[in-house]
Amino acid sequence: MSNETTFTEQIADVFQEAKKYVEIKYKIAKLDVTEKIAVFSSFLLAFFIIMGLAFAMIFFFSIAFAFYLGKIWDSLTLGFLCVAGIYAALMLIIIMVKESLIKKPILHAVIRLMFKKNNENER
Repeated sequence: MSNETTFTEQIADVFQEAKKYVEIKYKIAKLDVTEKIAVFSSFLLAFFIIMGLAFAMIFFFSIAFAFYLGKIWDSLTLGFLCVAGIYAALMLIIIMVKESLIKKPILHAVIRLMFKKNNENER
């Protein structure tokens, strides 16, 4: 009878330890996901701030360049049309090469960012 009791107690202890192990693994996974979300959120915030500033800079340079061309050609309309034509040409080029110049590098950067910790642990 004594062996059965100790065996039952041992199995109960094993189940308790397994339960604690699963709970700890769950908490670690939850912290890992939280960390990845925080890193990705900070990356997105920095990206949008930089893109906003870059947009403002390009916008004002474009207006200045349009006025400059308008002064050279004595026609503000031609200056602004030329700048619009430059942007239209850039848009067509970007549409043609968007897969290799935009999608893939951003995808790889996000994957590297999300799995950076895992790669460091494996090495």
